[in-house]
Formats: sequence, structure tokens, C-alpha cells
Amino acid sequence: MTLFRPQRLRADDVVTHRGVRITSVPRTVLDLAVRYEQPALVRVLEQAEFEHDLRPADTLRTLRRGHPGSTRLRAALDVHAPGHGQVKSDLERRFRRLLIKTGVELPLRNEEIGPWTVDCVWPTRRVVVELDGRQHERPHQADIDDDRDLWLRRHGYVVRRYGDKQLTQQTEAVIDDLLIAFAEAQALAFNRAA
Repeated sequence: MTLFRPQRLRADDVVTHRGVRITSVPRTVLDLAVRYEQPALVRVLEQAEFEHDLRPADTLRTLRRGHPGSTRLRAALDVHAPGHGQVKSDLERRFRRLLIKTGVELPLRNEEIGPWTVDCVWPTRRVVVELDGRQHERPHQADIDDDRDLWLRRHGYVVRRYGDKQLTQQTEAVIDDLLIAFAEAQALAFNRAA
């Protein structure tokens, strides 16, 4: 195993994880760019997006003139398609790409809440989004979806469902509806606290 020690680190290059100072995800990706070729770097970007919600803008802020990996990483960013980190479905990929494009904070994905696994959740906002493919058209699946939504609402979550047509043809309406869901959840939290 080789230990790599960068010579110059900026304040935002370092984070503390479990009491240990380590390089941030964007800085780590930049350091990997010194040794990795473009195909491997694109995979690194996808994995960092999936595991750590790394956005291209985060990586771009880390690039610096004279750093040996900057040129190679910039070329990988040009090829990388945000939203293609390992997701379960094309719907999730398109939804994630839409969030990145519109600057909406990224949710946690495929998270367990009580007895359910939800597609997307903003835990502090208490908003859940389910992305419905064709399997949700089956009567049995629709019953499960209804049970999940009822349980989530009873436990203080605002739930939204978006399907293929909405994510293809009504992207602006989806974002508007999601922002309304954030506002509804904030109002619910305020009412519970009052």
C-alpha cells in the first residue's frame, strides 16, 4: 500500500471523519486524477456521486492551476454525465439529473424508513419521492404503494410520486411540485412544534 501525502492543502480540502482529518471527497478525486486514466476517473466520479452526492460543481471548485491531475479530471468531467451514478432505474437517473440541473439539493436514495424502503428522501425536510415505473401499474403493487404512502403520511412525511411521463414531458411541473412539497413539510413541522 502506498501512502500519498499532498504537499499543499486548502482549508476546504480537509474534513474530519470520526475524529480523523482526511481529504474531502472532491480533493481525493483530484488526487486520484494524477494516476487514473479517463475511463477509470469517470467511474470514480460516478461512484463518488452515488456514495457521497458529489456534484460536478464541487469537483470544479477543487481544480487548480498547476496541479498534475487538474487537466485529466477536467476532461473526465466533460465526459461524465451527472445522474449516472449507480441507481436502481432509469427513472432515478433522470430524476437525479433533473435535480442537479435545477440546483435542488440531492436526496438520500433507497433508504429504509420504518418498514419501507423509499426511492428518495430528504430526511431533515421529511419529504419522500417515489419514482413509479410500469411495475406500479399492477393492482397488487398499487396496494403496497398506497399502504406505504399512508404509513409515511401518518409518520409526518410529505409524499410525492412521479412517473416516466412526468419526468420526460413535465420536468418544470415536477420541480415546482417538489418545492411545494418542501413548503408543505415545513408548514407541518411548524404546526407540530406550535
